[in-house]
Amino acid sequence: MKVIIITGSSDGIGAEMARQLARSHGGGVALVLAARNAAALEQVAA
Repeated sequence: MKVIIITGSSDGIGAEMARQLARSHGGGVALVLAARNAAALEQVAA
């Protein structure tokens, strides 16, 4: 399984990249999201 780490993923390009990768790869990849704003990050991860 591939692991992809995305920093700054609570907003902007990082958040959109996380959404796109989750849609395109489904369960075949582990996404690790990192950000300073935990509340915004939880919304992206949901």
